Amino acid sequence: MSFFQASVLFKNEVGILSYKIENPGSKDSFMIQVHDKIVEHLKPLEKRDVQISFLPTHYGIQQVPMQRLESRFPLQFLRVWRFLQPGVKITVFPEKINYFGVALQHPESEAGEKRSQMTEALEKEISHFDRFKPTDPPQHINWKMLAKTSDLYVTKFELQADEKQHIVLRWKDTEALSDIEKRKSQFAFWIDHFFKLKKSFIVEFDEQQIAVASHDQKNMVKALRLLL
Repeated sequence: MSFFQASVLFKNEVGILSYKIENPGSKDSFMIQVHDKIVEHLKPLEKRDVQISFLPTHYGIQQVPMQRLESRFPLQFLRVWRFLQPGVKITVFPEKINYFGVALQHPESEAGEKRSQMTEALEKEISHFDRFKPTDPPQHINWKMLAKTSDLYVTKFELQADEKQHIVLRWKDTEALSDIEKRKSQFAFWIDHFFKLKKSFIVEFDEQQIAVASHDQKNMVKALRLLL
């Protein structure tokens, strides 16, 4: 058995580890069980792929976890051993949490009550902004409005038909979160979120800049590695 691939893994999120199972013998293998997956009737020299769910509880570079492998034979003879892939590492990225999205979940009655308490000048100022949606580029968040209202707003943009909005994910836009782990979780959420939306975007992390195309998983992972 050999490990050959892993999905993009995040802390506290179920991912996939993929293994290749091979029968090196000259007889059929009656049944092989790896973790919770069963491979039946593996012919001599035959190879098959097995995918196993994996829930990492911490992030960083770590060794492929040990897997239990059993071979069962027709006469119910059972042979059990443990297999550890030596020297093979996997990368787990920080947990994805959208802290800024929490501020959006106000009941309408609560929102109405908050608006009634605002001054007329502040209401006029708010009219120039839209409420933040998870699909909005985070660089459009107006941090001054967050400080004034405790809600997330983005500047309204009036674009011509041929204009495009370039999504830029800036590490500095997480500064409203004082805890470094929360900042990492928010940034991981943004990168994964816009990649799943098949958007092209640019990641700015301190002095580094990485362009991620809509299906460019290699650069998406490269951007996530900045958080390690």
